[in-house]
Amino acid sequence: MTYLRWILAALLVLVVGCGEEQPTTGEEQTTAADSVTTDSLNYVAFGDSLATGYGATYGYVYRYADLLAMDTGAEVNVNDLGVNGLTSGQLRAVVENDQGARDAIEQSDVVTINIGANDLMQARLRYKAGYCGGADNQDCLRQTVADFQANWDTILSDVTSLRSPDASIIRVADFYNPFVNLDGSMISWPDSGADDFSVFEKYLEQVNSHIAETSDVYGIPHARIHEAFNGPNGAEDPNDKGYMYSDAIHPNDDGHAVIAQGLRRLGYEPLYS
Repeated sequence: MTYLRWILAALLVLVVGCGEEQPTTGEEQTTAADSVTTDSLNYVAFGDSLATGYGATYGYVYRYADLLAMDTGAEVNVNDLGVNGLTSGQLRAVVENDQGARDAIEQSDVVTINIGANDLMQARLRYKAGYCGGADNQDCLRQTVADFQANWDTILSDVTSLRSPDASIIRVADFYNPFVNLDGSMISWPDSGADDFSVFEKYLEQVNSHIAETSDVYGIPHARIHEAFNGPNGAEDPNDKGYMYSDAIHPNDDGHAVIAQGLRRLGYEPLYS
């Protein structure tokens, strides 16, 4: 982020903060960090279309960078490496083999990761089309969860081998279900005895639980975006909350603000207490 862009971003945060009430999930927002510095921070973001900000005029990556700058007094230089449509397997390959991405991690003070939604969305479409496999038409969903877990474990292992959570701000996020209303009204596989939401949600819960459990092992705080968008029981549709873009899949600006605030609530340790 150039110096001019940083100034404009900071002014935007001040204007928004003074003139509008930002969307929240009902929780109290985190206050500014106790330790204030004017250091320069390098921030690299990895992820899919959430990281690129698709469907919004200002995505969560830059919103989070603005909040980080405002809370700490640091100049935040953003390197957004998000790619629309990216899967966990593709991100794993990037983190393992792309030297530019590996260098970016080593040189960054802040790293955020969101991934996995495209994995499950592809399997969901196969389930709905009736060729997911198995007697219950859910084999591809089970395999997708297993593949995601293996990819995610490698991603975290590689990232933390390049940049320690004890010396940098590393944050990850789980992901939401945009199809609560739609899938709740459909039964693609009658023999399942359940609507599509009930089938799909259990696999989403497995993925999100794995993100939470493994990030805890590595000492990496994780943002609970699924709960923020879908409620504590997962049955709330984020479209009803006004968080979604017109495609009913990607977040709009309000949705991205919720994601950024979810990351902000995790604080900025170990760099700021």
